[in-house]
Amino acid sequence: MEIIKDTRHSAYMYVLGLDPAMSAAPFMTAEAWGPPTSSIIESINSLLLEERKASATDLLNSIWHKFMDLRFAALRMHNKRWRSSPASSRQTLHWKL
Repeated sequence: MEIIKDTRHSAYMYVLGLDPAMSAAPFMTAEAWGPPTSSIIESINSLLLEERKASATDLLNSIWHKFMDLRFAALRMHNKRWRSSPASSRQTLHWKL
């Protein structure tokens, strides 16, 4: 924080003004190892707990099947909503599976 304070005072003041409940990263004092990951990457990692133990080809195959299942479920949900909506407001959605 001292480096930020000395080089970019406006950034330092911004960080001090952040609500800790909304963003805790500026207030964490532990040393970070490696690049920070976004929450989407962490979500994907949580989906693939079992797959990470598999061989490379099994891992790729399992990931492909899992994400195709997710896309198919989204397509089915869209089609279900589409059929229940008035005909004048319908929009078609075509995915190549």
